[in-house]
Amino acid sequence: MTKRENFAEIRAIVEKAGRADLVAFCDHETELLNKKNVKSGPTKKQILNDAIKSEILNYMTAEPMTLDEIKALVPSLADESNQKISALITSLKNDGLVVRTVDKRKAYFAKA
Repeated sequence: MTKRENFAEIRAIVEKAGRADLVAFCDHETELLNKKNVKSGPTKKQILNDAIKSEILNYMTAEPMTLDEIKALVPSLADESNQKISALITSLKNDGLVVRTVDKRKAYFAKA
């Protein structure tokens, strides 16, 4: 049972009991839950990561390359960690824009 469902049940009980103050409280808590679930759009970090992902795609070719080669090729990735680059490339792979292959336990990435 979710928090919203609990407040709906409590509201029904206190409404029958005639407790307007508790009904108002339940309505207020439900309203707060509704506001919490509203998405306002992508965060600044997500927008920045999307820009970096498009730049990675601009520099990538159909020829497989390692993360280190991608890092050396894309100027904005010079100060980024391999973990972050890997996460960005994995996101591109999940979107179907990049293909990942493994050769002798070494991962290679190419534009799809």
